[in-house]
Amino acid sequence: MTSLRRGLTWSLGLGLSVLFLVQWLVISLAFRAAAENYLVSRLESDAEALLAALEVDRDGQLRLDPVRLDPAFQRVFSGRYFVIGDEAATLRSRSLWDADLPVPRLETGAQERLRAPGPQSQQLLVLTSTYRVRGHAVAIAVAEDVSALAASLRRFQVAYGSASLVVLVLLVVLQRAVINRTLLPLERVREELRRLHQGQIRRIEARAPSEIAPLVSELNGLLDVLGERLRRSREALGNLAHALKTHLAVFTHVLEEPEAQAQPAVREALQGPVSAMSRLVERELKRARLAGGRVPGERVSLAGAVADLVEALQKIHADKGVRFEVDIPSSLTFEGDREDLLELAGNLVDNACKWCERSVRISASGGAELVLTVEDDGPGAHPDGLSLLTQRGMRVDDSKPGSGLGLAIAAEVARSYGGALRFGQSAVLGGLRVEAVLSAALPSDL
Repeated sequence: MTSLRRGLTWSLGLGLSVLFLVQWLVISLAFRAAAENYLVSRLESDAEALLAALEVDRDGQLRLDPVRLDPAFQRVFSGRYFVIGDEAATLRSRSLWDADLPVPRLETGAQERLRAPGPQSQQLLVLTSTYRVRGHAVAIAVAEDVSALAASLRRFQVAYGSASLVVLVLLVVLQRAVINRTLLPLERVREELRRLHQGQIRRIEARAPSEIAPLVSELNGLLDVLGERLRRSREALGNLAHALKTHLAVFTHVLEEPEAQAQPAVREALQGPVSAMSRLVERELKRARLAGGRVPGERVSLAGAVADLVEALQKIHADKGVRFEVDIPSSLTFEGDREDLLELAGNLVDNACKWCERSVRISASGGAELVLTVEDDGPGAHPDGLSLLTQRGMRVDDSKPGSGLGLAIAAEVARSYGGALRFGQSAVLGGLRVEAVLSAALPSDL
């Protein structure tokens, strides 16, 4: 599931990281360029000083006035060097000792800077300029060691990068706090959605941000419409059942009249269907009364409902001494009507009690679906007869009393909750295994 908080944090964190990285690169390059331009201006000053100290004798040979030379040019491997040359001769600084500098051929008035290796692994910045002295084209190359500058630049980059990283972390923490505060109204809406899902409230009352307020309003409207439709449907069902009950009462009264008593065959033929219809009408009236006021999303503890059911069936089948084994996690809940759950589980467990020898096992598991499993140690059912078990009034074996409606009613309840019944042989007890698969189930801690 996509998280707004995580998405905003990552996007802002990534944006700030890119911003600080670009800023670090730009400032580092700017610092390096400024330092190099300063060195170039010094090299230009050195070249002009050398040009001023340069003389041409009567023989056309180049000479330098030693008085005007910077002492750094006289100290061996001092880090400051020069080479002066024309077509006839070349002059080198004493600091070079036996090393040399690259002097490119340039036109008069041209200038070029380059980096070159120097003596003792020094890194040199070389500036070459070409001048015309008394008709001679003279190239002057001056150089300076930039190793110290490069080390200073690295120290600056590390220091600035560390400071930027600390500021970046602080900004990410700050913007995380801002995001949490900004999304706090969404957390309230989320909490109310959870409570709505668990049936604790009927509407979302939390104030939502303007961006999602229309969505919350539409959701509340939809809840109102669905609640009203459910109420009308249940009222209509109750009214219909009540009207049928009234007519059935009249029919029952007619069957008690002397005229009907005089025809026992007809009375007997009608008495059974009328009684069955009365029971069905009573059942639907009861369901309408129980479910009419139920909060949407109400949860029923599965373990608690089954415990009550087992207690009742132990009394009903006390003469048989049925031993029940229940394995249901306490966190499982059923999203639906408690009476529906009891009717579903009651028919399955009661059927198992009728056919078992001594043991009935009830278990359940949750997840995307709720699976309620009932097993017994009875004779089971032939594979060819499994498909007939849920047919209303169909009995595969007449050796036990019953109407053949229990499993059919259980199947109807399961279908009403988007599920179904599955039959097979119990691998644990050896008898019939019935699984009621229901889609409306979630752990109670959500």
